[in-house]
Amino acid sequence: MAPIFPDRNSLLNFIVREGNGIKGLVDSGISKVPDEFVQPPHERINKLDTNFTHHIPSPIDLYQLDGPNHDQIVEVLTKAAETVGFFQVVNHGVSTQLLESLKDTAHQFFNQPPEKKAIYLQEVNTNPFVKYMSSFAPEKEEMLEWSDHLNMTYVGDAEALKYWPEECKEVTLEYLKTSTKMVRRILEVLLLKLGVTLDDQAADAYMASKMVGMNFYPKCPNPELTVGTGRHSDAGTLTVLLQDEVGGLYVKVEDDEEAHAQKEGQWIEIPPIPGALVINIGDTLQILSNGRYKSAEHRVRTTNTQSRVSIPIFVRPQLTEKIKPLHEVVERDGVAHYREVLFEEYMKNKYGQGHVGKRTLDFAKVTLSSPPPIDMYQLDGPNHDQIVKVLIEATETIGLFQVVNHGVSTQLLENLKDMADRFFNRPPEKKVIYRKGASTNPFVKYWSSFAPEKEEVLEWSDHLNMTYVGDAEALKYWPEECKEFTLEYLKTSTKMVRRILEVLLSKLGVTLDDQAGDAYMAAKMVGMNFYPKCPNPELTVGTGRHSDAGTLTVLLQDEVGGLYVKVEDDEEGHAQKAGQWIEIPPIPGALVINIGDTLQILSNGRYKSAEHRVQTTNTQSRVSIPLFVRPQLTEKIKPLHQVVERDGVAHYREVLFEEYMKNKCGQGHVGKRTLDFAKVTLS
Repeated sequence: MAPIFPDRNSLLNFIVREGNGIKGLVDSGISKVPDEFVQPPHERINKLDTNFTHHIPSPIDLYQLDGPNHDQIVEVLTKAAETVGFFQVVNHGVSTQLLESLKDTAHQFFNQPPEKKAIYLQEVNTNPFVKYMSSFAPEKEEMLEWSDHLNMTYVGDAEALKYWPEECKEVTLEYLKTSTKMVRRILEVLLLKLGVTLDDQAADAYMASKMVGMNFYPKCPNPELTVGTGRHSDAGTLTVLLQDEVGGLYVKVEDDEEAHAQKEGQWIEIPPIPGALVINIGDTLQILSNGRYKSAEHRVRTTNTQSRVSIPIFVRPQLTEKIKPLHEVVERDGVAHYREVLFEEYMKNKYGQGHVGKRTLDFAKVTLSSPPPIDMYQLDGPNHDQIVKVLIEATETIGLFQVVNHGVSTQLLENLKDMADRFFNRPPEKKVIYRKGASTNPFVKYWSSFAPEKEEVLEWSDHLNMTYVGDAEALKYWPEECKEFTLEYLKTSTKMVRRILEVLLSKLGVTLDDQAGDAYMAAKMVGMNFYPKCPNPELTVGTGRHSDAGTLTVLLQDEVGGLYVKVEDDEEGHAQKAGQWIEIPPIPGALVINIGDTLQILSNGRYKSAEHRVQTTNTQSRVSIPLFVRPQLTEKIKPLHQVVERDGVAHYREVLFEEYMKNKCGQGHVGKRTLDFAKVTLS
């Protein structure tokens, strides 16, 4: 009869402190996983949602690094390191017979009686080089993981042969020594692409510490409820992983500019390939490369049919080593995006948090802040080139910047905010006459959330949109209390928008003449967004993550704040910021400028539409007033031919803007995924 555990402490006693492990729990005859292993829904691994094996790159033949295909192999290897942070290798110098022996050895160790394994228990073992444990950090984790582990630290052959388990030591030592040669070769290639030579001193710094692990994932009665290993990245430089034929390893795809943005955030399964080894980029190499190479966020799924083993080698710096971006890379990038950290402190921080994805990298990141506002007045002065450079940098990285001295008076901006507050604080019957879906007014729409009939979860916001086709229609149809201030805001802001667009297109080698202005700025709409104070702001959003469809958006925000923008990746040195959200603080008198999807398409991806969202508060309501500048619905948009000639390829196809808008509005707020509609399909 399976044991009963009245509380978490008794379960931990059985699994961890007595050394029975998860294997012992399965052997006891349990028919369902204990509650302590049931992961929250967002952490569970749904195989149907994550099985994207058609995106998996082919294994890299390391033998070809020393042949005529050297450059091609280096490019494939580097590309994998820059995007997902993992790749598989064959012809790596480790014999197939040795790999099979390793898997057999791991099964033999974990299938021993508990008392044979308990002598290596992490809590009681005096052996400094071997630790046996279950889950990752059972005393710290909120939910336990379905796995047992044996870790063997290497400091030299003599210590390995003396202290490592008798049944493991010889085959494991051979695996480590032959794999280390391969690791050095791979690291040499990756550093050389950064302009750095891997000499013996550097190898000693980045490869000084090595540990071989054996991971055992017993078959699980409810694999859909738990995880074998939670999502995380490895702390070290590189990890070599041997997985058996069962599979279950998943890696998260990061964003990159050229072709993989549409996969961002997806989990793809890494299928076992006979004779291949998996290579993971670790956090240390991400830091050394200043974010160019990505540590692989990965996790493991269990199965209910058979147990699984994997054997990693963790190659790391010594705990006493200080790690920071390589100076050659910082010189190229112009800025270091990680600070210097003692590796021991980095490890303490990582192990103190459990498996929390790649959040532990924040410990070493240089704190981000939003860029200072751009003084538009200086565009026509001696600092023109400097201002243009700042503007372009913001446009190429986050797609958003703030401007001052923009030509819209401070008094008008204050009047606009007061006007928005007054409109949304009217009685419902005064607003409902403009209700979207019922109003016959073709130029004014009032509604709540973004797409309430389509969204799975609603957003905490009310909206009023006023479409502009001419002064006469605005003065006739727009709400009485809004029309005069709003019209003045639109007309003065439009002059600024044209000036900004002129500068941005000029940097692409394109002149903004009247015809182009009519094409990209023909449609205008002023919005008013109201975010009432919310009793539970931590549970909801004011506006979900999205980008704007048009060319440019001008946004006036009040003093409450709550606007966040997502930093994209760029080739010049900002890769380590990819995926981070930074708050855009309100600046008195400033206006926010968002790049829209249309301008990203026109620039062939050089300029980034800003993915942004809004947080609510429980203290006060917030208003913002955007001006959306777009093409007409009948306009066809595609990359500018001058840009395509320079790039050599168009990354977006020609689309009718009306069709693009239908697709975007039909999906709700889903980040920048709607841009996939216009992307040239990869093959």
